[in-house]
Amino acid sequence: MVSAGYLVGYVAQGVGAPALGAVVTAHGLMTGLMTGAIAFGVLFLAALTVLAPLHKAERRTSRLAAASSKPCGVDARSS
Repeated sequence: MVSAGYLVGYVAQGVGAPALGAVVTAHGLMTGLMTGAIAFGVLFLAALTVLAPLHKAERRTSRLAAASSKPCGVDARSS
């Protein structure tokens, strides 16, 4: 999982840096900075909208599993 995260990061940098370099060369530094900030902001928000529901579902599942493993109405100290 960690390796996949590194791969995504390296690909984003490997594609983003030359692309932004081309934008800076053609249109100037401020345009390149704004383009990069907007592009990576959109990428971050897209990842957040995908990952947040997955995280909520995982938390809900683990909470349900923990609740179902406890015996109902039985106190462990009274046994």
